[in-house]
Order: sequence, then structure tokens, then C-alpha cells
Amino acid sequence: MNNADPAGLLITVDGQSGAGKTTTAALLATQLEAHGRRVLLTRTPSSSCLGALARHGTFDFRGRELTLLVAADRFHHDRSVIRPAVADGALVICDRYVASSLVLDPLDGADRDLVWAIYRHLAPPDLSIILTGDPARCTARAVRRGHYSRFHSAEVVANERELSGFLDAADFLRQVGHRVLEHDIGTASAREVAEQLATVILAMKGGRQ
Repeated sequence: MNNADPAGLLITVDGQSGAGKTTTAALLATQLEAHGRRVLLTRTPSSSCLGALARHGTFDFRGRELTLLVAADRFHHDRSVIRPAVADGALVICDRYVASSLVLDPLDGADRDLVWAIYRHLAPPDLSIILTGDPARCTARAVRRGHYSRFHSAEVVANERELSGFLDAADFLRQVGHRVLEHDIGTASAREVAEQLATVILAMKGGRQ
């Protein structure tokens, strides 16, 4: 039975390196599908030409130029993929969204006021999930996974900065009216985290399964 509502939801998953964003987002989509929900799993930067340029250009582009490139992809992805899917009743799960830009872009030299001046024009998610965890544990996980860009580091202090940034971003997004859920992963597996988050999202859709 398909339990999709006339209008869907946009759920975004952000958090510090090694917190398990990508794995959790994928497992969350699986959990929701198992409850009969129609789900679109996506990510930003996206798989579009813009997104590929941003994703693979992190060693070439810096500061404002990377901020604007990622933002261009995110606005395009929102218009062409996310909003049509939400309007069609899907639960859209997006790996990385505005919270990540509010953290990583300032660390890269872009002023946060500029970052928000751009993204305040983007419709907010129905729920912004921010995964947090012990920086030492998250750093170890990130190192095992491998480094994909200059934003990934094997230094615990870098992960501590990210954690602080995401906690600040969560507070900021709440202040501007976004619905934010901070979730400390603790020692839970990604599957356990996804199960916990699925319960919250299903409750948002008007009933527990």
C-alpha cells in the first residue's frame, strides 16, 4: 500500500565528517520505503553538470567562488528535482543541504552573512536533521572511509571545529524559523540511527507505523 500524502516532505541530513550522513540517508530512505512511503534519495552537490563541477572542484575553487557554484547547483536541484518530487507526494531525503554550507563555506573563507544572503531565498526543508558525534570517533570513521576533498581532515581538532559549526548552524536555522533536529549518534550504528529518525519522520506524516 502506498501511503504517500498529496504533498511530500523535504528532509535534509547534514553533520560533521564521519557522522555517517550518506549511509544514514540511504538507510533512512530504505526504512521509509519499508513503511510504504514513496521516497526520493538525493544529494547536493547533485549529479548534474553543475553539481559534478562543484563536487570535483573543491581543490580548484575556494571561498566565494565555491560558495556560489555550490549554491547555483543547489537552487537548480531544488527547482528541477526536489520541489517537483515533493509536490508529487514523495519524501525527499537529501544528503547535505544549507546547514553544510553555513559551516563549511565560512571555514573556507566565505562570510556567513553572504552565505545566508544567498540561501535565505531557498525554501527551507520540512526538517533539517543535523547528525553530531564524538569528534575523535567521527574522525576515525572519516579516515577509514577516505578523503574526497580538502574539507576532509585526519585531525580531530578539525572535526571539533565542524561540530561547533554545526551546533551554531542549528541554532541559527532555528532562529530564522527552520525546523531542526540535532541527533547525537553516540555509539549507535547507522541502521539504528536511521530507525530512530524514521520514527520521527513518520510521526510528522501523521501516524506511526
